[in-house]
Amino acid sequence: LAIYRRLHGSCNVPAEFVVPSSAPWPEELHGYRLGEQVHKLRRMRNLLSSNDMEQLEKVGMIWSTKRFRSDDIVRALLTYKAQHGNVEVPADFKVSHGDGRWDSSLWGMPLGQLVYNIRYGRLYSNSRSQFETLGLVIKQERLPHTFEDFRRVLTKYFELHGHYHVPFDYVIGYRDTNYDETARGMPLGPLVDRIIRGVLYTEHQKEFEEMGISIDGLRRTQVEKICAAIPYYQQLFGETASVPGNYVVPNDSTAYPPSLWGLRLGRYILDICLRGLFREYHDALHAAGVPMTRPALTGDFAQEIRTVESLLPLHHKVFRHSCVLPSFTVPPVSPWPLKWHYRPLGKYVELLRQNKDKLSAEAVQRLGEVGMVWSVEEFTVDQILRALKTFKALRQSLDINSQMSVQVQFGSKEWDRDLWGMRLGSAVTDILFHEKFRAYRSRFESLGMRFDHCDVSHYTFDMVKQALETYLAINDSLDVAVSYVIDRGDAAYAENLRGMSLGYVVARIREQALFVEHVKELEAMGFPFKSKHQLEAERICEGVRCYRRLFGDDMSIPYLYVIPKDTEAFPRDLWGFPLGQKVENVCKRGLFHQYLPLLKEVGLKSSLLPYEGPFVHEMNAVSTLLPVFRQLHGHGCVLKDFNVPTTEDWPKEWHGYRLGHDILVLRKRRYLMPINDKLWLEKQGMVWSPRYFEVVQVRCAISTFKSIHNNVAIPKSFVIPHGDKRWDRDLWGLRLGSTVYDIRHNGRMWEHRREFAALGLEIEEVALKPSHPFELVCEALKAYKAQCGTFKIHRTFVVDVEDTAYPKAIRGMQLGEIVHDMRFGALYADRSDELKAMGISLSEFEETAAERICDALRSFYQVYPPNKPIALSFIVPKRAPFPKNVWGLTLGERVFRI
Repeated sequence: LAIYRRLHGSCNVPAEFVVPSSAPWPEELHGYRLGEQVHKLRRMRNLLSSNDMEQLEKVGMIWSTKRFRSDDIVRALLTYKAQHGNVEVPADFKVSHGDGRWDSSLWGMPLGQLVYNIRYGRLYSNSRSQFETLGLVIKQERLPHTFEDFRRVLTKYFELHGHYHVPFDYVIGYRDTNYDETARGMPLGPLVDRIIRGVLYTEHQKEFEEMGISIDGLRRTQVEKICAAIPYYQQLFGETASVPGNYVVPNDSTAYPPSLWGLRLGRYILDICLRGLFREYHDALHAAGVPMTRPALTGDFAQEIRTVESLLPLHHKVFRHSCVLPSFTVPPVSPWPLKWHYRPLGKYVELLRQNKDKLSAEAVQRLGEVGMVWSVEEFTVDQILRALKTFKALRQSLDINSQMSVQVQFGSKEWDRDLWGMRLGSAVTDILFHEKFRAYRSRFESLGMRFDHCDVSHYTFDMVKQALETYLAINDSLDVAVSYVIDRGDAAYAENLRGMSLGYVVARIREQALFVEHVKELEAMGFPFKSKHQLEAERICEGVRCYRRLFGDDMSIPYLYVIPKDTEAFPRDLWGFPLGQKVENVCKRGLFHQYLPLLKEVGLKSSLLPYEGPFVHEMNAVSTLLPVFRQLHGHGCVLKDFNVPTTEDWPKEWHGYRLGHDILVLRKRRYLMPINDKLWLEKQGMVWSPRYFEVVQVRCAISTFKSIHNNVAIPKSFVIPHGDKRWDRDLWGLRLGSTVYDIRHNGRMWEHRREFAALGLEIEEVALKPSHPFELVCEALKAYKAQCGTFKIHRTFVVDVEDTAYPKAIRGMQLGEIVHDMRFGALYADRSDELKAMGISLSEFEETAAERICDALRSFYQVYPPNKPIALSFIVPKRAPFPKNVWGLTLGERVFRI
């Protein structure tokens, strides 16, 4: 970032920016995906520590995704106008990197896209006058493109190009005189793509046939392109099971024929596999190599199996083997999909290995099909030897000190793929100093690795003592690293000491394998017979003993407790020691586990939960503190900025702890957690969505205001005062006036309007703009009742685009959402009489969750024996005898909760 800022004047790093292979960039950073990493840090800002954020901000890190201010756009428009004489910026115009005509802080700005959004009032409405003075025409709202406009433009496109195969990224330019003014800016390519997918203008099939357009022909052509592109993709990357969702066939690529350039292959394969797109051509697509969707497994370890099934083929593609190490975590780099970054794949694979006998035969077979290796060891001798040969070829040496920090980087082209991630420095340390692979020492010696340091018989105690005294004079410490070797050119040491493996000698002395008879002399020198980690553990134990003598034996050490200075209760060397944090690291994060017997002497022990997911610490904290929060506040909705107060109601060891931060982490990353862990948290009172809590808060606040003032005429500026005991404590600071104003006039919390009306609020009717004609909705309702025998439609129901039981004009309609709005009077409220005349009653639309569960249970026991328990992970399949209104219902989870 510092180099980028020095070159470009700011840290506005585009997401696609890659470090170039030229000066002044360091050689080790060439090809680094800086833009991708900056984008990731912006999204994960809430998970970073304050120290990390402070360091990034020192070099100019920009956190806001809104990269450009209105002043930047004004400067860009002035530059564009100076070059072209107008501000008619094409929609696809982007300021090029390195263009000397532009200020470097504007490089990468998508000016065309920004101007398009400004022109239609989507962005920077407060700076409208500035843009108008430059000659930019601001429209009040974006003009909708009707079907007639689309048909006219598509006909013109056919006249110009002779076909209807519009590229996806085709947008009509603002200066394209071939089209009339109303058509300019129309995203013709995306519109045609939506028609091919069957989600747009499905009611205009006759008009398309009159124009000579065959939608089925367009779909068939698109399928042929996908089938034609797959062999080329396989030649470049291997199997198609791991095509990134954002993969687009590059333009001007010699690996693909020109007819396939711009094809969104990744998106199409994703939709084919997960959403059933082009279902009528699935046989042809499968024959061409497109992976089809397989039924999801249920039962124990279902989530782990799905994860391994998804990631193991990609692991084989990247590393050319499927032997996943237990410590492997998905790296945040391409080609790994973004949603899998930091996933502990090694833990999942190891869990399945340990429980192979508990897996079903189908699960074992499916894992075997993707290359599951059921037994694994760490890197073999042959792999380490190959890694050392590569290292020697790159560095021209096998110097021990240079190896200590070596780890083979993922994606490095100089190394074999099966070596990526190897901690070569640690492996060499084990070989040299811990006598690992001793039987293969001759093979390591043949590469030039020397084991002279292992022979310490020629070192006298006087030589070692002189070396230690010199080391102490230079470093003010005798804590010598095990790999330290005195440089042969270091003039600070006597000539006969140069080349001594001092670190290895010190390690042997600590093991009491050398100079046992000189222990007293070494102690007089201050020789540390204990490692720094052992000394740290002993400091913790001493601090705990002093704390217990001072405050009692309850072991309630606050998280923020730091041993004060100038106190006689603690030894001087412990003054300023962060005892609270250290104790938490021991008890809740397993720090210094190798010294657990020593720690247990003072009552410290690990209290880790039996949870193996990526949030062990957060789960432990929430399970301990959330019940206390519920007891004090009456609910479990913890706000993100909540810190544990230093009061007697809370355990002392947690005082000052950032509970809100941990709750926020679990809310944002809950899709990474197994369903059992989610349910367990809910039993502790976890609230996943604060919106529900907001409704309850507002309802209680209105009731309290009414009891105090005998009315609900709440001023817009009213805020519940802090410290007012007439109000519940959790309501203090609530901006009740502005919230009630939005409920009355802006449709906020519309689905709860009846509850607010019962409290006396007068709520204005808010009519939504219908997305479909009333007659078409009625036709859809009749078709649904003909299929399901009822008008009870779940809110999430969408008419399948491939369901031939419905007319084409209805397919893809979000019927459940429409019915939900009708039920609450926000849609077609003035057509209730017509609905009754057609035999449709709004009261029939109501369907409770209990009714859906009962319907699903009846169908379940038609298929299975009456005494069969329902698995927790059971989801109602989309097939008979289950009625359509319960398809996709998480029945196992619902029954478990009941």
